[in-house]
Amino acid sequence: MPPPPPVGVGGAGAGADVGVGAGAGAGADTGAGGAADGAVPDSVSHAGEKRGRPCTSKVWDVYEKLFKQINGKTVRYGAKCLHCKSVLSGFSNSGTGHLSQHLLTCRSKKKKSGAESILSFDADGSVVSWEYSPDVARTQLCRLIAKLDLPLGFGETNEFNEYIQIAHNPRFTPVSRQTTTRDIAKYFSEHRDDLVKYLSSNSVNSVGLTSDIWSGPQGMFR
Repeated sequence: MPPPPPVGVGGAGAGADVGVGAGAGAGADTGAGGAADGAVPDSVSHAGEKRGRPCTSKVWDVYEKLFKQINGKTVRYGAKCLHCKSVLSGFSNSGTGHLSQHLLTCRSKKKKSGAESILSFDADGSVVSWEYSPDVARTQLCRLIAKLDLPLGFGETNEFNEYIQIAHNPRFTPVSRQTTTRDIAKYFSEHRDDLVKYLSSNSVNSVGLTSDIWSGPQGMFR
């Protein structure tokens, strides 16, 4: 029986085979696969972080992703607004909050949509987009008339409409006396039902009401 080959020779041979097979072969396969797929990672590749995470936010529907080479890796670095062409940060660690905020103030987007939006503060202090609503305007007109004891036709007077359209909102539509009458009756019914539900849910058995009689602007007792 011939003696076994020296360990050093076998190790070298195996090492050479492994080096060629794993290094060159795997490297060639990986390079060919990457070129064939043509996939570009959307996120920056950091140590211990997965590559190519998909962008699930709908905000990317109105942004163009911008890429560049950083340390030999293709990285998404910017986001170009499709409306105004502004370029914002697009790195994966930047998030998408600033992209959503930009859309609220993008003038090109407003011009294309034909909507005039105004930023306002919500109850929790966050910034939200405010848009004119005719229904809300009519409801608030009912509250104004009830609180100040104004005539039901106040919403259709030329003076009131001129003030609102010039100083606040040119899209304001005059509200007739008949419409205001229906709106007030509806507003009263809805809030009466809400009050009844609230009292019932809190086990209220009795309610005390106090009524005052005063002279109205026209000298009539109510």
